[in-house]
Amino acid sequence: MKRYLIYVLLMFCCFSVYGQLAEEQRKRWTFAFYGDDSSENFQWSIAGNSNGQNPNVLSEVIWTKLKGAGMGLDVDLNIWSHIFFKGSYHKAFIRNGTATDHDYAADDRTQPTYSAFLKSNEGHTSRYSIALAYEIKFHELLAIMPYAGYAKNRQSFSLKNLEEKGDTKLNSRYQTNWSGTVVGLDLEVARLQRINLNAGLSYQQLHYTGLADWNLIDAFKHPLSFKHTAKGFESQVLLRLNFKINSMCAAYLRGEYRYAETGKGIDRLFLADGQERESRFNGAVRKVKGIGAGIIFSIR
Repeated sequence: MKRYLIYVLLMFCCFSVYGQLAEEQRKRWTFAFYGDDSSENFQWSIAGNSNGQNPNVLSEVIWTKLKGAGMGLDVDLNIWSHIFFKGSYHKAFIRNGTATDHDYAADDRTQPTYSAFLKSNEGHTSRYSIALAYEIKFHELLAIMPYAGYAKNRQSFSLKNLEEKGDTKLNSRYQTNWSGTVVGLDLEVARLQRINLNAGLSYQQLHYTGLADWNLIDAFKHPLSFKHTAKGFESQVLLRLNFKINSMCAAYLRGEYRYAETGKGIDRLFLADGQERESRFNGAVRKVKGIGAGIIFSIR
């Protein structure tokens, strides 16, 4: 039985390779430019000490509905046979959003000692990725492209009072860096002669760093008040509907959803007198959704 399975597998591989070699081998480069609107939620918290106690949530900051317009570029370069280089870049500018900052004296977010309701209407997010992919065509209506590479995401958020009073203004900043290896799968389905659907799934193992400047706390060092480090992951779902204009150009609609979170890590506090303190970083969670439209140019 095992011998027959081996024969079948070898025959399948031979037919697959033969079919791919029989295709017209022409280089194919595609460039996709797009604009989009996105909405993002992000939060993190720390504990009172390195053991996650005293209390288990000492401070928590939550950003909600950070909205703004962005633009991006995706490229697929056929470098040899069925091997592709994939690259992408995206940047969005935050123009609207809110945030809350809470401190607690007891476990499980009880006995609040500080509460602030803030605005976050400045900042930006960016991401880029590079990868190598291999295209497999099962049929003229279906193709898949598994890939692996490296990706980096960055965020820059602000914290400001809803209404500024006095000469001293709250203008705290929190910046993040999520980076690591990424694996994914692109799927292309041609439904009609001039319409096709692309779907993408990706997963990223990452290292997380968060840098903060809490500008109104004199006891903290500036411009680096504290630093968060942890390990985590990100997953993404992307859908793209293409409308062919001619052999070299197509318009498309796109929608995506991203979810990222970290595990527990380290919160390192830098004081103005030069001392440093450590506590447990409970983790960060990020959720992003966006819709957009763009145009694709294909060169053969």
